[in-house]
Amino acid sequence: FSLTIAVVLSGCVKQDVEEPEAWNFPVGTVLTVEQLRNMFTGDPVTFTEDYSVFATVTMDDKSGNIYRSAYVQDATGAINLRTVAPGGIYQGDSVRIYLRGTTLSSYQRMLQLDNVNIDRNIIKLGVGKQLTPRTVTISELNAGGLQSWLVRLDNVQFHRADTAQPFADKEKLITMNRVLEDCNGQKINVRTSGYAGFADQPVPGGNGSLVAVVAQYLNEMQLYIRSVSELDMEGERCAV
Repeated sequence: FSLTIAVVLSGCVKQDVEEPEAWNFPVGTVLTVEQLRNMFTGDPVTFTEDYSVFATVTMDDKSGNIYRSAYVQDATGAINLRTVAPGGIYQGDSVRIYLRGTTLSSYQRMLQLDNVNIDRNIIKLGVGKQLTPRTVTISELNAGGLQSWLVRLDNVQFHRADTAQPFADKEKLITMNRVLEDCNGQKINVRTSGYAGFADQPVPGGNGSLVAVVAQYLNEMQLYIRSVSELDMEGERCAV
């Protein structure tokens, strides 16, 4: 009698539990980041078929310097991902981006892949892969063509008026620009959100190197720092 009850109960439990539907991530046509970027010709492109892009995350939103966003890069190019929710992918993640349901668009001339759902558009393939930044000059950045790339600049310094000032206003949560210059007088803005964990850190006063991601707003190229630990600027300043 007790055995019969156990069998009946186990049968009821099995019937009440439903397996979650597995989300299907077909690979479809594989694109490089460069090929993806070239698909944008002025009007938003919403993907309704199966495409995939393989890339590495070079910047995430964990520091607070960017929000609901991440930058990815492969050997051919880089692009900004705009996610439907913060978090979920992190610097060093190797990912396959399943493009169905996403939209390739431009915001103030910054190309982006919008409406990226981490659960439905991102397949993690590995973690801890750190890409080597591309060494460039401020002149090369201002000439365009390196949007969203992870870059390194050497022999640069912040404008003297910005040194010892905080990167941004953390108390009022106000985003601020600080001017980076080289010894030839070329300049570019380093933009920091008031929500960044390092917003209240002082801008270094020396000359040296910096690692950042390249962004664009209208005709202006900008840099976003991932971490102040990637600034090595204790050398002697040059006169400009």
